[in-house]
Amino acid sequence: MNKYYPLEKLFHMNLDIENEYNNRIHSPSSSVTSLKINPFIKGIRKPEEYPLFIYNSAELILILEKIHTNSAEIIAKQSMLPEAAQEKFFNLLLINELQSTNEIESIHSSKKEISEALSKKDSTSPNFRRFAGMASLYSYLDKEVQILEPKDFRKIYDVLVGDEVSTENILDGEVFRKGSVSIYAGNDIIHHGLATEDDINNGLADLIRFMNYDNLPKLYKIFIGHYYFEYIHPFYDGNGRVGRYLLAKSLTSVVDIFTAITLSYSINRNKNKYYKSFEKTSHPLNKGDMTLFVKENLELLVSGQEHILSFLTENIEKMFTARNYINDNIADDTLKNILFLLLQSHLFSAKDALISHTEVSNILEISTKTLNKYLEDNEDKITVIKKKPKIYTLSDDFLAKIFE
Repeated sequence: MNKYYPLEKLFHMNLDIENEYNNRIHSPSSSVTSLKINPFIKGIRKPEEYPLFIYNSAELILILEKIHTNSAEIIAKQSMLPEAAQEKFFNLLLINELQSTNEIESIHSSKKEISEALSKKDSTSPNFRRFAGMASLYSYLDKEVQILEPKDFRKIYDVLVGDEVSTENILDGEVFRKGSVSIYAGNDIIHHGLATEDDINNGLADLIRFMNYDNLPKLYKIFIGHYYFEYIHPFYDGNGRVGRYLLAKSLTSVVDIFTAITLSYSINRNKNKYYKSFEKTSHPLNKGDMTLFVKENLELLVSGQEHILSFLTENIEKMFTARNYINDNIADDTLKNILFLLLQSHLFSAKDALISHTEVSNILEISTKTLNKYLEDNEDKITVIKKKPKIYTLSDDFLAKIFE
């Protein structure tokens, strides 16, 4: 399989990149989009305009196949989980995702704060309100949200990051920013967003048309659209988080929701690769070639899937081992159910989102009084984590017996 090099690299190898560019963009294997960019280098936006295009290489096709195979395997493994474990696992991934999308922008958020926002609990933390909107949007990621006109992007921005934007970054245009915005790497400017609010509106309208009408494989379209949203940069602050939310939202139409909500986690572990992919794509010598940008971001998606599959494989095996131990060693059916529920929480919950006393009572349909009696009589197997609200988990001694 021939390696696909950036045109920029071929230029530095003293090869004829004009000829190679024409071969690529006019190839029957290429798709030329309706989106156009002015490339950018050393703080300067160039006047040349290039359409974004992608070459559908054999390597890309294999990655697409891998993603769909992994997604089917994730769905199959997830279906092996009891309902309570499924819910806890979804929340675990969601907490990691929200924390990661914040960390990418160097915004501190604890898993506890995000867990409280997801559970819609009142919190004394001053950050609670900041994360409540984000948690709400991500919680309903699989529900349809239509983006029909540019101002719909502003609505998402208001919910996702509007409460935490600093005074100097408040939007001053009719809907978006009207001033300029630059993105820095150290002291170097690596990108300027589109210059005027009219340009922003036109760019977002082009993006909406592209997402709705251009004939491309959906995963290609989603990542090209992600690049173009960040190229436009409609806000002074919060573009990255809005862009990654839109990315996750779009992915739910193509892959399983667990894959969709692990991309920021993968990006956070590969930030340099992620940001470099934007910078390389915008380079004048690469002439709007999206092929390697899409490839590198699809690889991040695969990385997230492999993390999910590894976690599920290990913990499903533990779950079955523990269930067999409980069935073989516990006579009382109600106690079996309590222990198995606490086990699911132990294996599939975030540390700050373990199952509560109320959840156990509701799921098993037993009274608080009955549940309290079982908990008090089995302190060798069950440990109190928190008293208000009541949170329990399996004791270390009991877990050691199960997995010895």
